[in-house]
Amino acid sequence: MKKFKYLVIALLLLMLYPVINGMGCDFNYKYVTSSHEQFGSCKFGQYTLIDYPDPKQDNGYTVLKGLYFYAFGNAAIFVVDTEDHTKKNH
Repeated sequence: MKKFKYLVIALLLLMLYPVINGMGCDFNYKYVTSSHEQFGSCKFGQYTLIDYPDPKQDNGYTVLKGLYFYAFGNAAIFVVDTEDHTKKNH
């Protein structure tokens, strides 16, 4: 029974590794093409992406907020909230 307890604790710690490792993120980035702009930042595991689908037409933007995970050379973002600020054509 004691071995099983240690095995469960070890598995839980292994599953928490990407969360703990992702909390150390501290970066910004900008991606711009002729028809698209994206700005992103990550601080303490909180990731934010602002996406301008067509900045020349000024159609608005979309904001994605999520959690950043990093482990063993791989990164993942779990989106928890989206805000749509695009202008609708009627």
